[in-house]
Amino acid sequence: MPQQLYDLSSAYGSQQQLRALLEALKAAGVAPIADVVINHRCADSQDEQGRWNNYHDDVDHDGHPIDWGQWAITCDDKEFGGQGNKDTGEDFWGAPDLDHTNSHLREALVHWLQHLRDNVGFTGWRFDFAKGYGAKYIQQYVEGSGTQDDLNVGEMWTDLHWDDSEWHCPLLARAATAACWMGLLPLYLAAACYAAAAVSNEQQQFKMPPRTRGCMTRLQLRCASSKEEKDHVYTFLQTCSLQVALCCCCCCCCCCCCCC
Repeated sequence: MPQQLYDLSSAYGSQQQLRALLEALKAAGVAPIADVVINHRCADSQDEQGRWNNYHDDVDHDGHPIDWGQWAITCDDKEFGGQGNKDTGEDFWGAPDLDHTNSHLREALVHWLQHLRDNVGFTGWRFDFAKGYGAKYIQQYVEGSGTQDDLNVGEMWTDLHWDDSEWHCPLLARAATAACWMGLLPLYLAAACYAAAAVSNEQQQFKMPPRTRGCMTRLQLRCASSKEEKDHVYTFLQTCSLQVALCCCCCCCCCCCCCC
């Protein structure tokens, strides 16, 4: 769980070793992506009522400080005494949800991402629990950190239920939840939609041509093979309704399956 964002030393190694690893990866033609957890952040200390909502900033760094208080926590998180605005996404029960509507907090996160790119060596982001805050904030984090031309992934997972005989997955409703993230990485969501459809197909709930099974790798690559395609979908989703975006998502998946 994230806490001291600028402290990158851990049981896996020191920050210096991490930098050396990333340099070696890039020298070998591999683009390292950081797992960015910014939906929530664990506090460092409790308030007078025993609630974990005080953040410390123990590592020297440039940019905005991250010694936040209750103002940085969404007001929906009453157990943590949050005093920020309402959450813009789904709740995460394990730690205080951050208020991404706060411009000071967003600027601090952008500075941190810039540090990870410029001083540490990461080239893109995998946004953890992306459904926990509004998709529009992802654009600022990506563009502000200068990774808009690189690979960025939003973790947009949904739940399946097994009742000992079949899977229960309202696929279209789930896809509608995820469709707004296609702009950042169409191939990631298309693969997720395909995976859900393949599971349903095994239970005879969602009909797909048998020849599409086992095509996930090629499907991923064909859905967004260039920056121009990603930019086009991103602009499209900014101006279209969720229903139209969902339709586009489903059609894209079907077309890519046929091309395989």
